[in-house]
Amino acid sequence: MPDHRIVLTYDPDGTLVDRVRAALPHRSPEIVLEPSADALPAAMPGTTILFGNYLSPAALRQAGDLRWIQTVGAGVDVLLSVDLTSADVVVTNTSGAFGVQIAEHALSLMFALARRLPGALRSQAARRYEPEPRDDLFELTGKTLGIVGFGDVGQAMARRARGIGMRGIALRRSPEGSRAASAPLADLALDPLAGSDHADPSALADEIFGPDRLDDLLRESDVVVNAAPLTPATVRLFGREQFARMRSTACFINIGRGETVDQAALIDALRNGVIAGAGLDVTTPEPLPPESPLWTLPNVILTAHYAGWSDTMLDRIYTIFTDNLRRFDRGESLRNQVDLHAGY
Repeated sequence: MPDHRIVLTYDPDGTLVDRVRAALPHRSPEIVLEPSADALPAAMPGTTILFGNYLSPAALRQAGDLRWIQTVGAGVDVLLSVDLTSADVVVTNTSGAFGVQIAEHALSLMFALARRLPGALRSQAARRYEPEPRDDLFELTGKTLGIVGFGDVGQAMARRARGIGMRGIALRRSPEGSRAASAPLADLALDPLAGSDHADPSALADEIFGPDRLDDLLRESDVVVNAAPLTPATVRLFGREQFARMRSTACFINIGRGETVDQAALIDALRNGVIAGAGLDVTTPEPLPPESPLWTLPNVILTAHYAGWSDTMLDRIYTIFTDNLRRFDRGESLRNQVDLHAGY
């Protein structure tokens, strides 16, 4: 087998080239670092492996030898195109690299809403001693957490929620289990809290619902966390009807994609007391325009789409990529294969 030609579009700490060579000690791969999307088409002829999140139609037309794309992120909505879906190219993502930090971020938003920290921070900034209304404070222990999207992030969320005594219910496309195309990641030890539940994620939740039971999940939950990927089936998954089915005391956390929510409907629900609050790491559009009401609603916490970042993120991404690189070189099945038609 000839040596591989590998194009890397992402190497922020300057270590990935060395990691790739260390993963293939018996090879002499040609490694091209090309972070520019505009210059990528010229780098693609002869390339067999691409590590990156973007591939324009022009670049794909130059990629006649391309066999595998490893994305940098878990979501692949930016990468997908009709041309790529019909091409003979395997796409894998880095699901597993983001569960820990995103779950911690979602928990932070939940705790902040439960303890009314947005109001406390406003009072602090104004140097005003103003206790929050006692009746608005609540405990998370004993409450029901509804998780929409029970992949890596949703499962990491469930582990941590169980640790603080929450009841967990979850919704996933296939309630009976994961897609066979995804090789288990347990041996990579990406989540320190994960154990045998990698083999049976259903053990993490008190109930697992299918997509037809979203309404049931919304009615039962005190906190709803949206961790669903962006696909044609999830665009505006949460709208006026969905928020109306939630409890008036419930909070909505979005650490998935902004486009999965009808943002106007969410704003109305927050203004009119349909739901109690929201913690949003994602919005639509991004950046959120200054005139958006979300900036000033007192029951909203906004973070700038950074839930997936952490001090260990790169190491997890590189661990998944180099493990798949060794698998690819040996002709083995790859982890985290994406169903290009399903969109994740």
